[in-house]
Amino acid sequence: MSKCSPQVVTCKAVVCWGMGGPVKVEEIQVEPPKSFEVRVKMLYASVCHTDVIGTKGYPFAILGAKMQGAAKIIGIDKNERKREKGNAFGMTDFINPDDFDKSISEVVQEFTGGRGVDHCIECTGVASLVNEAIEATKLGTGITIGVGSGNETSMKINCLPLLLGRTLKGSVLGGLKAKSDLPIIAEKCKNKEIQLGELLTHEVPLEDINKVFELLKEPDCVKIAIKI
Repeated sequence: MSKCSPQVVTCKAVVCWGMGGPVKVEEIQVEPPKSFEVRVKMLYASVCHTDVIGTKGYPFAILGAKMQGAAKIIGIDKNERKREKGNAFGMTDFINPDDFDKSISEVVQEFTGGRGVDHCIECTGVASLVNEAIEATKLGTGITIGVGSGNETSMKINCLPLLLGRTLKGSVLGGLKAKSDLPIIAEKCKNKEIQLGELLTHEVPLEDINKVFELLKEPDCVKIAIKI
């Protein structure tokens, strides 16, 4: 981090001038930091699915469950390549919906001896999958946490599972508190308790920024590092 300077500095920025349009690398003017602000020199940036096509927070959900002491962590995805990635972050079981002729919630119930899971983290924001997630949790106490955003701003939720004592709630950035939580996360990354390197699957230079959005469509893409 550079020392605070009173001058305006010229930086490169990725800019989109209209919805659906291409992004461009342009020069912008950055004003000096104000009170309680800092100016930081960045060497790398990152892009993941949350930036373009909703959340695919699969590895983060698994890691969070592991750090909270979960004994059984079930990952669900149609992409078989996610199995290895999930195992690296602490997943104990993997379900590919294409391998079963029944609903996902029924399969999860079978994996847990008919009880269901205590918590289910839903990463897509798709209505049908949110309802499946709720059904996969325990009667009376199960909690489903939605962390993904689909294309629709509203969705139809089945009321019966909620009336039976289950809970559906949302979370933005995992409920992170910047002032108190970021130093803890930074320390865990420094100590390799959080394996950020396992998430990175591609690296591109800033000049090829539009290539990033094509790479995100690839089944083996999780997170892309952009070299500035």
